[in-house]
Amino acid sequence: INKKVLKLALRRAFSERIAEDSVIIADSISIDSGKTKDAAAFLKKMGAGSNVLIIPSKLSDKTAIAFRNLPKVEIADYKSVNTYAILLRKKILFDKDSAQNFITRI
Repeated sequence: INKKVLKLALRRAFSERIAEDSVIIADSISIDSGKTKDAAAFLKKMGAGSNVLIIPSKLSDKTAIAFRNLPKVEIADYKSVNTYAILLRKKILFDKDSAQNFITRI
C-alpha cells in the first residue's frame, strides 16, 4: 500500500472518532503515584471508559507503570499511531501538545 493511501486511512479513522465524539483532549496526562487505581480513576474522571488509546506528549515512568496493568488501555506516541490502533479502541485520549502534533502529522 502506498503512503498516500495509508495517510488517507489514518485521516478517515481519526475523523470517524471525531464524528463519534470519541476524542478527549486533556491538559496533561500524568499519574504521579504510579498506581493503577489512580490511573483508572483518572480515566473515569475524563470520561474515557476502559477501552482507550492514550497518546501523551511526554510519558513518565510512573505514568506508564500506572496504565500498563489496565486491560484494553494502550499507550502510543503520536508519531507511531496507526489506523489499526485508532479503530481498535473506542476512545482516544490526547494531551494538548500531542493533539496538535498528531493533527499536523496527518
